[in-house]
Amino acid sequence: MVKSSLGYSLYELLIVLAIMAILMSLSVPIIYAFVLKYNEQIEVLQLKTVIKYAQHEALRLGGHKIIICGAEYATSAGVNTYLTNCATSGKWNEGILAYVDYTNNSAYNSGEKIKVLRFDNTIELSLNNLATQVISQLFISSNGLISDEYGDDEWIFSFSQTKFGLVRKTQFKLNSYGYVCQLGESGC
Repeated sequence: MVKSSLGYSLYELLIVLAIMAILMSLSVPIIYAFVLKYNEQIEVLQLKTVIKYAQHEALRLGGHKIIICGAEYATSAGVNTYLTNCATSGKWNEGILAYVDYTNNSAYNSGEKIKVLRFDNTIELSLNNLATQVISQLFISSNGLISDEYGDDEWIFSFSQTKFGLVRKTQFKLNSYGYVCQLGESGC
């Protein structure tokens, strides 16, 4: 009498589990790279949103200058708690602040904020003009055009993000009309 076997043996199950574990371990770096790229796309879209909103407000308000700068937050017990000012170091890592300069002193006062963007703490962001000078503030005039303290009309945002042991670096170009494109793409 032949005994028929129902189901799988323990060896067959272990082999299938081992193959699945190997395939999953090979896919992890691909998933991490996708997460980094997705985070970057989100940050760039948020950056574009702040710039376009500030341009819109400059056109709407007419005579007041709008300033965009790297945001600086007060730190208490290692945690960023509240917005304090524009970053003075030229780093835009903590976020971006756009405000109406009602007092015309080119310094942020608490009632002037129109838009703030916070970044993930794994992002490093800097802004330079094409002559590689560090830019700490961008100005939007009443006609919606962007400029800086040097009178430039094009800038490079350098993004660097480190997560999961991976580093992703990308550069984006911004012009005085608020157009943002990734360096290396056609038409940029």
